[in-house]
Amino acid sequence: MQFLFYRTNGTYGTTNTNVRDILEEVQPDDILDGLDCVGIKVNRYFETMPENVSYVLWVCDPLTEIKKVFMKMYKNGKEDTVEDFKISPDEVRAIADYFS
Repeated sequence: MQFLFYRTNGTYGTTNTNVRDILEEVQPDDILDGLDCVGIKVNRYFETMPENVSYVLWVCDPLTEIKKVFMKMYKNGKEDTVEDFKISPDEVRAIADYFS
């Protein structure tokens, strides 16, 4: 998985991280329930993210058939789409396995 993230020093960086590594770090309070999507907070995996910024990987319909995967950044109550977000079909399969 690749995405552009905000660092604590105010700069941006690009990560190339396998979603399996992120899923190994997920704790129950990192899972967010949405109306038709489930969110996974990925901050726990990255040490260089500021506390007032949350990155959430949203997975739509993970219990039936994953229809959409996207990433959002939440900073100071505002939501923004994460740039340079890419995820491989193999990683989408890993997310499906995680929720099954």
